[in-house]
Formats: sequence, C-alpha cells, structure tokens
Amino acid sequence: MLSNAMYYERSAKPASGGFKIVSTSLVLKQAQQRRRRGPALPQEEKVLTALVVCLLRLVDGRTSIGASLFFMWAYGIAFGDEKTSKWLSSLVISFISSVLVTQPIKIILMAIVASCMCRSIDYDEDDADEDEEDPRLQHDEEFFT
Repeated sequence: MLSNAMYYERSAKPASGGFKIVSTSLVLKQAQQRRRRGPALPQEEKVLTALVVCLLRLVDGRTSIGASLFFMWAYGIAFGDEKTSKWLSSLVISFISSVLVTQPIKIILMAIVASCMCRSIDYDEDDADEDEEDPRLQHDEEFFT
C-alpha cells in the first residue's frame, strides 16, 4: 500500500524525506532462533516464551496497521480530496481483483504443476499381456505341450 501511495501519479519534484519503521519481526525471529539453539527449557520458561512471542506478534500487527493508517492519512492530506479518492478506489479495485482473479489462478496453476511433478508411478501393475502379440506359428510348426 505504501509503495502504491508513493508512486501514485508521481510528479517530477523529488520527495523531501522518509520514515523508517522498525518492526518487531526481527525480535520474534531472534527469539525463535535462540529457542531452537539452546538447551531444553523448563515448562515455566516455555510458557513465558510463548506468551512473549504472542505479545510481540500482537504488537507487530498493531504497529503495521497503525503505520498503514498513518500513511493513508498523511498521503490523503498531501494528495487532496479528488486524488485521494482516485488512489483509494484504485487500491481497493486492485486488491479485490487480486483476491478474486489473480490469486485463484495462481493457486490452480500451482496445484496443476505440483500434481504433475509429484505424480506417483504405479510399478505394481503388469501390462505385459497388453503389449505382447500372440505368437504366430508357421504352417510347419506346432506348440510343445
């Protein structure tokens, strides 16, 4: 969404600055790596670690939503009413078309590719009777019995 707003009908004048948003995702990743590397933790520490991870995920989600709302508000003020309504309508239309058209097509194509690549070959079935012809004897030959 932010990149959509940054480059929506961009004018020739350069931007005057930017924001850097630090996410708690890095903290979550480091906590998970420490948990995997280290020795086995007692039950109380496992519960505490799980609670901290859940709390950080909640904070991370709220931070992301808050940052998105802030940038929508800031660009809405900078764009003006008409340009903001065009920008939001293009954002909503692109999101809906992605959810209803593009993503289902991707899922179907990936399922087809995966099913073709992971197809198991049935080696148990013997088709020797189907691909062999019956022997034909010459007029002076006969079968041994």
